[in-house]
Amino acid sequence: MNNIACFKVVIICSACWVLLVILLTLFTDNSVKTVFSVGLYNSSVSTAFEKKAMSVNSTLPDRTDVLLVAYMRTGSTFLGKVLGWRDDVFFWFEPLRKDRNWQYLRGNDLLCQDLKPACEITASNQQKIALRFLLDIFDCNLQPYDSMPTDINFKTELLPPSWFEYAKCKKSLNKSLTCNTALTNSCKKTKHRIAKVLRIDLEGTASLLERNPRLKIVQLLRDPRAIMNSHLRTGWYGMNLKSHQQIEADSIVLCSRLRNDILAGKSLMKLYPDRVRLLQYEDFKNLDEKVQKLYKFLNMELISQQNNILQSLKEDNSLHAKMSSTNVKYERHDGFHPFLFREQMDWVIAETVHKHCGDVLRELGLRQFKTEEEYRDLTQNVVIDKLPFELM
Repeated sequence: MNNIACFKVVIICSACWVLLVILLTLFTDNSVKTVFSVGLYNSSVSTAFEKKAMSVNSTLPDRTDVLLVAYMRTGSTFLGKVLGWRDDVFFWFEPLRKDRNWQYLRGNDLLCQDLKPACEITASNQQKIALRFLLDIFDCNLQPYDSMPTDINFKTELLPPSWFEYAKCKKSLNKSLTCNTALTNSCKKTKHRIAKVLRIDLEGTASLLERNPRLKIVQLLRDPRAIMNSHLRTGWYGMNLKSHQQIEADSIVLCSRLRNDILAGKSLMKLYPDRVRLLQYEDFKNLDEKVQKLYKFLNMELISQQNNILQSLKEDNSLHAKMSSTNVKYERHDGFHPFLFREQMDWVIAETVHKHCGDVLRELGLRQFKTEEEYRDLTQNVVIDKLPFELM
């Protein structure tokens, strides 16, 4: 009897142990949250979820939402026109600009300064509100934002077609609620919804891929020296860069953002190769060819209107080329001009950018000049071999 009793005890204990292990496993799986920290992408998003997300996206080829992530003076207006000036697109110009003109959201809980390397922990609801806003744009749920429709400039040359009715309404009625109805209707008529954001980093937007299976994200990168040159030569930005200390602080922030977004982008592209793409501004030299490849990645058809859009950008490029020989500062030109910084920006400032962005330049496949003579020698290419994030 004692042996039988002992055997029963062993069986019961073993069963309890197995049950405990199962319960712990289930509890652990349900309690682990997806953490979109740059260093944890691969371990925090399951392969099963990745396959599910890609499968859902592949069944919706005619309906793509796009988030264009960039920084000020990276060529985002140029790329925004390529994507957003089509009749089949609803395009929202910088929806996160309000109340953070010189700030950006970083990661999951930081609010950082654009002009100096300083961040503070912010209430998590700021990030949640920003992401909810973006999701609502993609769903055309715009009525909750009747008091904050946009900071878009209503100059004709800056107004995408999807905003014409709204702009007309605002000028005639000046009633936000009525006009937001027009905006919502305009959004619902389009095949693609696109938002351009400059005030949140790539890591901070990553959770949107899980929440919107139609979404694709493109991050626009650019040579940090060209960005700095544009900062200095753009009146409203350059007025904040009067001293060497201010220029260096701006370089530190810029290089830090580029560095983090490249790292986040490379991780996300491994997880979502058909939904996330790093782009390099310098890659759009052959504009027609590259735009076609970008449209293909975004499931956007080639339309007759495309030729007019690209022609207008080429004309902007010609205008800028004529102005570049002068020392006149400019407010905005949207043409393609990737390497003018070598003619326009002081070598001392280029050295400052080199100091903080050496690793970034290597990641972007761009040459770091050792002397001013090399820097001014235009026979030496800026691109060392080929651009690592070239559209293929």
